[in-house]
This record gives sequence, structure tokens and C-alpha cells, in this order.
Amino acid sequence: MGDDRDFFEEDFVNMLPGSWMTLPPGFDVTVSRVSNANALAIKAEDISSSYFGFVPRQQIDSDATKGTIAALQERGIAVTIVDGKTDIQMDAIAYRRASRKIDWGSRYPYDGPEDAAPAADWAHAAARGILDELRDVPGIKHYLDDIEVATRVEIVQGLADVVRAAFIRRSS
Repeated sequence: MGDDRDFFEEDFVNMLPGSWMTLPPGFDVTVSRVSNANALAIKAEDISSSYFGFVPRQQIDSDATKGTIAALQERGIAVTIVDGKTDIQMDAIAYRRASRKIDWGSRYPYDGPEDAAPAADWAHAAARGILDELRDVPGIKHYLDDIEVATRVEIVQGLADVVRAAFIRRSS
């Protein structure tokens, strides 16, 4: 005979993306990599209760998802985003900041003019975002800005390769 927690976990397995559930205080949910590979989980917890929901990967940056996260944060609730494919967890505020850096890196690519070609892939976009972040650090910005475009291209390609290698090695 299982306890309430076992019963709850059995119910949880059938949740659909876009659905939300309020959990008992202190209850934690493990995101299954296999069943939720195309979804991201949103986990939030305050003193009185926990919240959990799925969002399809393509909707993580939608206005509806941003609104839900903002509403939880306005209540003083910390929100964590969990990737169902890799089990990587990230604070929602850090995710929002990093996403903006990727967007700014795309809009103002370090390795070319504003009208430069779009990033070749996600790792290239990540490298541009990382460099946009570094260009906001006092003391580094001027050094990065003084580098010639050909060298900038090499730097971005090298960083993109490092990001790709980290992704390949993530499960080792």
C-alpha cells in the first residue's frame, strides 16, 4: 500500500504540457527525461505551497508563459525552469537575462556588422550572446571592441566550438 505521495506521483505522470498543479508544501517533483523531452517544466515554491507545470519547448518565451512566471515572481515565489530533455535547471530570472543576451548578440553580432548573417546554429548564437555579456563588463568592453573583425570571427567560432563540445560531453 503506497502513501499519498505515491498516488500523487502516479497522477503526475499523465500531466499534459500547459497544465499546472499546486503541490503540498515541501513536495518536490522529478522531471522524467523520457516522457517530457519536448517540454520544459516550471517549478515554483514558497513557504505555503509549490507549483508545477509543463510548457512546450516552443512556448517558453511566449507572452503567456512569461506572464505566468512574472505572476509567481510578483508573489515572491522563486521560479525554476527545468529542461525535460537534459534535466538542466535554471532560475527563471537568470534564464530571462541570458535569453536577452542571446537576442542582443543576434541583433548586434560581435563577429560582424548589424546586418551580418544570422547565427549558423544554436552554439553560434550562444557564443554571440556570451560575447554580448562580456561587452557589458567594465574593463573588458574596450579590449573586445578594439579587436579586428577577422579575429572576432575566429573568437566567435572558437567559443561556438567550446559550447558544442560542452553539449556533447554533458552526459559523460
